[in-house]
Amino acid sequence: MPKVGCGKTVLFSSIVQSIRGTQHTVGSTSSSAHFYCLYRKGTQHDLALILRTFIAQLCPRDHIPDILEEFYDHHSSRFPPSVPLADELKDILHALVGKPEQAPGHFSKDERHQSEPKYLLIDALDELPWGSSRDSIITYLDELAGMCIPNLHILATSRNEYDIRARLHSWPSTLAIDKQKVAEDIRLYVTSQINKHQEMSRQKEAIKELIIRRLVDEGNGM
Repeated sequence: MPKVGCGKTVLFSSIVQSIRGTQHTVGSTSSSAHFYCLYRKGTQHDLALILRTFIAQLCPRDHIPDILEEFYDHHSSRFPPSVPLADELKDILHALVGKPEQAPGHFSKDERHQSEPKYLLIDALDELPWGSSRDSIITYLDELAGMCIPNLHILATSRNEYDIRARLHSWPSTLAIDKQKVAEDIRLYVTSQINKHQEMSRQKEAIKELIIRRLVDEGNGM
């Protein structure tokens, strides 16, 4: 749970791309879903939206699970179509990720899909506006982790805010981004860019060092 501006979203995006890259390798059976919480769209974020996003991304590519077709038919059979509630969407997501007590009987040909590795990734929980929606999202993530569903892996990023830290008590581990390590990475990157630049690389070492120090120190790990 690191500070603002230290590269959480960049790191998160790298993780998303890495996982998605493995899904396209021969023999891979894993699937993943991700969601970015954005402050400017904070009021649009609620648990139902996140669940719908996860369900859409986890749906198998080669077919639509029976439970999802039935769910769609149920809500589209009336006019106007009804909007699924968060609790209903939870049941669908649990079926897709293979919740032990729900997996058998829901799917027939989808049992293999349920046993495959699943990754749920959500970025910047701290961007969610304070209130009941934020509370319900964080509480549900904790409940989902507490189910200990086999082959389900959950990752969330956030600043170190008390309500998030307190609610995610079922999570086995947290990893903080070390500000000093970030500064070292910035120094290495800036140094390499200066050495690659035709004009900058010809500057005196003292000037190069001044540029590097100013960028690293004043950047404050950002």
